[in-house]
Amino acid sequence: MRSASGSATIQVAVIAILITVGTLSLSDALAKLLSANFPLWQIFALRSLLTVPMILLILAGWYRSVSWRPRSLLWVSLRSLLMVAQAVVYYIALPKVDLSAVAATNYTMPLFVCIFAAVLLGDRVSPAVWAAVGLGFFGVLLIVQPATESFNSFALLPLAAAMLAALANLLTKAKCQGEHPLVISLNLNVALLATGLAATLVGLLWEQEPQTSQMAAYLLGGWSPMGQSEWVVIVIMAVSFVVGSVGAALAYQVGPPTTIATLDFAYIAFALLWGMLFFGEFPNAAAFLGIFSIIAAGLFVVRSRRFS
Repeated sequence: MRSASGSATIQVAVIAILITVGTLSLSDALAKLLSANFPLWQIFALRSLLTVPMILLILAGWYRSVSWRPRSLLWVSLRSLLMVAQAVVYYIALPKVDLSAVAATNYTMPLFVCIFAAVLLGDRVSPAVWAAVGLGFFGVLLIVQPATESFNSFALLPLAAAMLAALANLLTKAKCQGEHPLVISLNLNVALLATGLAATLVGLLWEQEPQTSQMAAYLLGGWSPMGQSEWVVIVIMAVSFVVGSVGAALAYQVGPPTTIATLDFAYIAFALLWGMLFFGEFPNAAAFLGIFSIIAAGLFVVRSRRFS
């Protein structure tokens, strides 16, 4: 029987990942809204310009004894590079693919987590957990309801993002156990800020004529002026990203990778919610069945891991 302290630790990880997927899905939905008028690198840079001071203030106010420098700068920085690459390919897909479809394709990630955990970490993945992951993937298929016209080259990018995220999450478990989640988040946001500013500079240096397509402007265009409503959206994105990035680091530090990976499927449900609110996307009966399948899979894994 699992100890009370072990059960409490898993509960903390479960709560952390659910908060994480809710806030990060909101941030991604807002990024999709902004992508019509603002380049990717402006979104990256402005969001991180706000998140970095937020994290520093939290560290200075409540965690004064925590060093801002990671204990293992190499591993934390490598994790940040993986997450930056994941964010780039994921955000490139957002303007061209429905939010729910991007989320569903990206959430093959738990399957990669299980495979990588077994191969790289020697994690024991029981048949019941594999079955639950399969049920979650079945739910994803019900939500996406693949149609030929829905799949284009951009729809494949979240698959690459899923592999990168799986590697980053397992690296957190294997090499970043002793790191404070806020320090991990700070490192990630500094990397995102640097990427946004560097890519903006490259775009300005190479831009020779006005961009003629929305995607070209999204990737290579200069920064656009910000109004009050756009700044409000950026602030919400920044707060969501701080909460989400810290929660993800905490969940994968203290929770079993396969359990947290399965609960990650809840991102799809949140993405559908934001899709309804922001883009008028209303799921049909099959999609609701998919959401139920995902939730059922997550609850089964939590119960089986808790009482095993």
